[in-house]
Amino acid sequence: MTKQIRIAIPLIQQELNGGSGWIAGFYFIKNIINAFTTLSVLNIPDIIIFVPENFHESFTLNDNDLPWLKIITISNTSLNDYDAIEKVIDSYQCDVFFPFTTLPIFHFNGKALAWIPDFQDRHLPHYFARDEIKFRKSSADFLNLISSRAK
Repeated sequence: MTKQIRIAIPLIQQELNGGSGWIAGFYFIKNIINAFTTLSVLNIPDIIIFVPENFHESFTLNDNDLPWLKIITISNTSLNDYDAIEKVIDSYQCDVFFPFTTLPIFHFNGKALAWIPDFQDRHLPHYFARDEIKFRKSSADFLNLISSRAK
């Protein structure tokens, strides 16, 4: 029997939990979780979602009916204590971290996969300041680098 892969979803990133005012990241994650419910339980990886304690959204009609899904709450006071976050996340021995939308704020043991939600800055540059374009490009380059190490 092969080891079940363990995927960590760090919803402590404001871009994914709606804390930045952008809720599409949360809906992206919610749709991924709901897509997993269509698979045979034997084919679903273990998924561990790390959320801040003030996070009140739900992923399915009843999270308790999903034995492969574990939701871990990170206290709001720990969100700025990167050592504490690392200890909690590392204690779950996750194989893959998905998705990172920005540069990770903490170190983790495992591979990382990035998600760049769009490339508006490349296709519609007239809507962005030059500094924003440079920042987005450097962020995307870094996210591509950490994702390439996950192969």
